[in-house]
Amino acid sequence: MTERHAEIHRLREATWTISAIARRFGLDRKTVRRYLTTDLEGLIASARDRRPRQLDPYRPYLQQRFADGCTNAAQLYREIHEHGYRGNHQAVRLYISSMRSGTAAPSLPVPSPRHARSPHGS
Repeated sequence: MTERHAEIHRLREATWTISAIARRFGLDRKTVRRYLTTDLEGLIASARDRRPRQLDPYRPYLQQRFADGCTNAAQLYREIHEHGYRGNHQAVRLYISSMRSGTAAPSLPVPSPRHARSPHGS
């Protein structure tokens, strides 16, 4: 990603058009524009945030248990481990900590591709 970011900026400074850069790398023009308008750290953070995590399928359960009053990360780890979670306890501890501080992102249901493409959601 670092090399691509630098090369896209170098080509743009050499007066290449966004379309030409997109063709060169096989990217969409919007992706090239994002590379040009976003600093490297922002791109890396964005890619990291899109990566699915082992804990993701268990977040709604953890949120429900937390809302029910169970805030003990070790207990919650044991519960989701019994339901198939194979990640480490540290991820659970950090997530519970973020819920305590109010910084946890809410879990939203992931729409099906058909539902997401529909203009009216059906």
